[in-house]
Amino acid sequence: MVNLLFWPLSILWDPVSGHSAAETINYHATKHHVGKLEDQEMDDLEGQLARNEIDLTQYTMQKRKVEAKYRYN
Repeated sequence: MVNLLFWPLSILWDPVSGHSAAETINYHATKHHVGKLEDQEMDDLEGQLARNEIDLTQYTMQKRKVEAKYRYN
């Protein structure tokens, strides 16, 4: 009943609610995309190690660089 009475006023907060929902969706989509990019870089790095293109020392250094690149503080 209260919602029905305040229906005309709800128009005022709908844009704010929609903006907040869009930000949340964009955040999760961006987080997922960045996670996929990190996984791809790590897979490429592991492939180089498996093909003996790099040694374990180079792998470890490159892995730390990739992890630092995608770390969020």
